[in-house]
Amino acid sequence: MVFYAAKIARHPALANPTLVVLTDRNDLDGQLFGKFSVCHSLLRQTPVQAESVEHLQELLRVASGGIVFTTIQKFRPEKKGERFPLLSNRRNILFIADEAHRSQYDFIDGFARKVREALPNASFLGFTGTP
Repeated sequence: MVFYAAKIARHPALANPTLVVLTDRNDLDGQLFGKFSVCHSLLRQTPVQAESVEHLQELLRVASGGIVFTTIQKFRPEKKGERFPLLSNRRNILFIADEAHRSQYDFIDGFARKVREALPNASFLGFTGTP
């Protein structure tokens, strides 16, 4: 995943994209963040963990660049049935979901829909160890 992130971050057509790495658990978020952090010379940037929805919004306000780690729980609306607020309408955001089979399957009212409401123009990539 780190090598893919390094390669895609340098792709000229993406105009210095922001990579959003999503996990479904804090321990996994910490593990991946740790792996990416020690590869900062390969990535040519320092990853950041979003601490809250507000912090995630702040991190996505930049015009380009950055590697942001977050958990799926930050994509829960305040009230059940509400739309999740727009975080960014930028096109140079690549959303990478680890263990995608756990969070990216329900486009009707699940987290997959919430993420796409929050980042409607982002590109999405999912990784899973479960066939």
